[in-house]
Amino acid sequence: MDRKLFIKQSLLLTAFASSYQYIHSKDFLIRPKSKDFHRFFMNIRSLSKQYLNQQINDYEWREKTNLEYLNYLNKNEIMNFIDYIDFNQLKKEIDFKGLGRGRVLMDSPINFENENYRLKTQIIGIQKGYAIPPHVHNNMSSISLVLSGELQVSHYNRLSSHQDYLLVEKDSEVYQTPGNWSMVSPIKNNLHWFKALKNDAYLLNINVEGLGNKKAEPGIRVAIEQPDQRANIYRAKIITNDEAQKRYGKL
Repeated sequence: MDRKLFIKQSLLLTAFASSYQYIHSKDFLIRPKSKDFHRFFMNIRSLSKQYLNQQINDYEWREKTNLEYLNYLNKNEIMNFIDYIDFNQLKKEIDFKGLGRGRVLMDSPINFENENYRLKTQIIGIQKGYAIPPHVHNNMSSISLVLSGELQVSHYNRLSSHQDYLLVEKDSEVYQTPGNWSMVSPIKNNLHWFKALKNDAYLLNINVEGLGNKKAEPGIRVAIEQPDQRANIYRAKIITNDEAQKRYGKL
């Protein structure tokens, strides 16, 4: 199977397991779980540990994970998990801190005790009329899946890094609804920006931190400026969180 599809699929499955455990523990479920859910994710955890311990190779890990996926779940069943969540109850658990955005962190069912990187899973809420200001990530990759609401999402590719700014190229600006997702790598779509223009929105966010055996630096706020007339090329100046909130936080 295609590697990019596999990465998206496997990390999303892992994150769904985390979010399910959290939602279930808080009694935020509208419908009960599938009988195969726990068994499926324990198998995914086992395969991931075998891969990390070099008991199986990359090809075997991908093939066996894909087989588990096909045996227990299909895409529609996974995406229907979104319909299980009572977002009105979930909103009460998120501390928006007057910023119009907040998050809840969840334990991952896959642990990397012997590795220098970690998997972080969270649900992020953005209230209508607010944004997650533009930001970049160092030494990590991530996936963001829309669970509820609609978001305007802007992506920029990293071209070069400097002491107090990055040079980036605008990649896309789209509206995303439940089931839409995007992936961030150290270069591709490394700068992104989320706006909740029409309603409250919720994201399932998965970070793989510590790439290249270096400490992850998530959410470095930037101001986007166009230094010259070159099409789609921008300077992303590093700024403080307070400055980013004043400039971009409220729409």
